[in-house]
Amino acid sequence: MLRVDGALDENGIPVKVSIDRYLYRDLMALKERNKKNWDGVIINDGLPGVGKSVKAICTDAVVLADKISDIHITFEIDEFIETCSSDISKPFDVVILDEGHAGMNTSQAQKADFQRMMNLLMLVRQKKLFIIIVTQCFFELSKSIAIFRSNLLYHVYADGAGKRGGFAAFGRNEKKQLYINGKKYINYNATRENYAGQFNQNRHLMPENYEKRKAQHLMDQNKALESGTTKRIDVAQKIMDSAILNLTKLGFKQRHISTILGIGFTTVTDHWKKMKDAGKVPEEYLDLNKRRSIVPKTPLNTTTGS
Repeated sequence: MLRVDGALDENGIPVKVSIDRYLYRDLMALKERNKKNWDGVIINDGLPGVGKSVKAICTDAVVLADKISDIHITFEIDEFIETCSSDISKPFDVVILDEGHAGMNTSQAQKADFQRMMNLLMLVRQKKLFIIIVTQCFFELSKSIAIFRSNLLYHVYADGAGKRGGFAAFGRNEKKQLYINGKKYINYNATRENYAGQFNQNRHLMPENYEKRKAQHLMDQNKALESGTTKRIDVAQKIMDSAILNLTKLGFKQRHISTILGIGFTTVTDHWKKMKDAGKVPEEYLDLNKRRSIVPKTPLNTTTGS
């Protein structure tokens, strides 16, 4: 473990960083590379609580940045994009996307957030930024980011006794083979790492408001998810109510409506009762269920050939 000078603090004094010698070699090589009109993209992944954010912020970023004030921590794709593309960041700054991987995973590959992310990663090369992506699972990232747009992967882990601070390092070619060979079964042993190392937590370098910001981000995410789920339920409820009312108007009884819609008879009666209690059933519909029902001659779940 080396003891090196890191970024300058607010008083212009280099902070002291304890760092694995091979990790230090990697980061300094990336620093030299950026001086030749490149950018540097690092991925830190690992299970929750193993220390991947601590490594990214208190070791990687502090070694890469010239000043502590040149380190920008973001939690959302929008915040990340704004930081990278605006005057918030300047050449050779470090921008960390901490657990904000929704826009980068494989299920998002055809969506707007993914395209914005990819366009941004093309743009940041012009600013020669250092990008550090912190995520739970390397294999969930899109191929474009995991293989082609990142330089280094550090898989962070804790040992069997729960001791944090271990990582496996994969270079560009090795992480490509790992993604190809290990993705199917989430197998980090599918390709041998370049080296295994240890990192010191350097907790004294963690920004004071980091934990508070991250907690707020997680709470905001939960609210957004709950809001989205509620909206989807409301829309589905309205569609179901409308279908039941229209089929009732056509003369179908509730047992036949359940067959047509592919839902349980109790579900139909429950919907009807709730609509009735809420005054959503027009008076002319109330007696329709007492009339003679229309029964389809051909079962609705059967496809007839020509």
